[in-house]
Parts: sequence; structure tokens; C-alpha cells
Amino acid sequence: MARTPEQIAADDALHEAIRAVSAAYDDPETGDGRQRFIVDWLVVVVNQPVDEGDDNGNCYYETLFPNGTIPAYRALGMIEAAHMILSGQGMTEVGE
Repeated sequence: MARTPEQIAADDALHEAIRAVSAAYDDPETGDGRQRFIVDWLVVVVNQPVDEGDDNGNCYYETLFPNGTIPAYRALGMIEAAHMILSGQGMTEVGE
């Protein structure tokens, strides 16, 4: 499906914002000093309705991808990596 000009502009703005946040939090003292570029990204958003009549407290999750989609294996890989980092397992090479 072809993206609209608004979708293209929004993707570009989000990519730039992710790049800026990544650079702002990069620690030159603990980093490896290598130049990097963002290969792919996904954003998970939690929405909660603000309608007065919706008092069930449900939250709704949304995933945002560059260009609207990425291969499932890549999205799942990023989610698994985030899970490992957040659960304190760290990241290792395959086979270690």
C-alpha cells in the first residue's frame, strides 16, 4: 500500500527523533566510540481512552514501524532483545 505524504513526513520525523534521543543518551565514556546508524526501529505505544463514558480502565497497545511495517522476525527480534535487556539477562552472541 502506498504511503501518504503525511505518513512519509511522520515516519521521517519519528526516525529523526529516535536518532536524536539515541545520540543524547549515548555515553562517550562507556560506549565503544564507533559511529553507528539506526537500521530499524519500532515503537510501542499505550493508549488509554479519555472518553467520560469509558470507565473500564482498558489500555490499548499500538506498534509503530518505519514505513508502516517491518518483517515479523525483525520486530520479534527487537522485542526479545528489549525483553532480555529489561529483565537483566543482557545480550550475548548466538551460541554462547
